[in-house]
Amino acid sequence: MELTFLGDHLDTQAAHGSSYFCLAECLDELLLISAVGDCPEEFHVFRWQSREGKWTRTTRLGDCTLFLSYFYFVGRVVPTKGLTCFSGYYFASCLGPDHPGVRRDCLYFTDAKKKWIEYSLADGSCDEFVAENLEGAARPDSDFRAPVWVFPSMC
Repeated sequence: MELTFLGDHLDTQAAHGSSYFCLAECLDELLLISAVGDCPEEFHVFRWQSREGKWTRTTRLGDCTLFLSYFYFVGRVVPTKGLTCFSGYYFASCLGPDHPGVRRDCLYFTDAKKKWIEYSLADGSCDEFVAENLEGAARPDSDFRAPVWVFPSMC
């Protein structure tokens, strides 16, 4: 198997400080989402321009809203390095402009601290909310409970 990067490389200014990247699809368009920093306070979204063969940064999602979920993986214990773990974000869903109750041109994402965050691509504002009543089994090595998005109206 051979993997290649689509189109031009992201310029260093756009990719600088990005700790996570994930692919998403919204309105039949391929998007690349970049989380800036270890505890993201900023996201960059790039739209794939197939005719030009390049990624273009955007601050609009056609009034849609993207949902990301946080993942946390704990691997095996390596004697010389301790516990192996990594974390990041993955794409959960794209809701169109006809869904009331969500802010347009925003990213909603969960984190490991029982919070969910609303990030506006248009103005860069970031609002945090506490996720109430998170139940479920904690990981045996921590009190981490992975939050997930549930979209009952889509079923």
